[in-house]
Amino acid sequence: GNITIKGSSTADSGVTYGVVYNQNVGQSNAGADGGTVDVEDIYLNITGDFGRVFLGQTDQALDGMDGYTGNNMTIEGHTGSIASTALTSEEDTPTANFISPAINGVTFGAQVDDTNGNTGFAVQYAHSMGKIGYQSLGGGGSDQTLVMGSFSVGNFTLGAGSKETDTSGTKTTASDIGVNYTIDDVLISAVSQKSSDGAKTQTFGAQYTVAPGVYAQIEQVSDRTAAAVDSTSTFMALGIKF
Repeated sequence: GNITIKGSSTADSGVTYGVVYNQNVGQSNAGADGGTVDVEDIYLNITGDFGRVFLGQTDQALDGMDGYTGNNMTIEGHTGSIASTALTSEEDTPTANFISPAINGVTFGAQVDDTNGNTGFAVQYAHSMGKIGYQSLGGGGSDQTLVMGSFSVGNFTLGAGSKETDTSGTKTTASDIGVNYTIDDVLISAVSQKSSDGAKTQTFGAQYTVAPGVYAQIEQVSDRTAAAVDSTSTFMALGIKF
């Protein structure tokens, strides 16, 4: 579980200053020691008409602007053997981040990670029927770019992304496409993901709202590694939202 402590104050100028401390109890980032306490987020947050500036250890600006690739259409976020199309950045180091306000649907984002020597830039256009975005993250021995988009009509939503990584002149790609369809209290999901090394993952699942705040999930995952090793798995869960 998580324990979050936060506070904020708004100046006469209209600028709000806040601090956030989020502590994960029961599992470290390594995910193997069960009974530890881990600091997940600790940062300063400044918001105003200029947008949002946040400094410290937390999900970074680019991470907050990539939630509509194909992988985001899965029920539980399974990627299998596929490298996620989201740009890879280290969340456990202090960073400086900025996200602009939306201007005619266009939002800009930027981040600087001095510890790992990389900088990132993002631009996003949002419309009533969907979003399109471009992100770039460079430095620290690797350059990454991501193009993504989503489109919604009625109960149907489609999301897709394509990522290219250049590490010391070696280029790899990963792409995904996913669809969601809602029928009353049921959400149906189908996603296909693949990478240039031959790995691929396909998921098909559903989520059913049993009662307000209570939901059941099931998802079938078919995976092939770059070494052509095939496997299948099934995910099932019953969740409660407070």
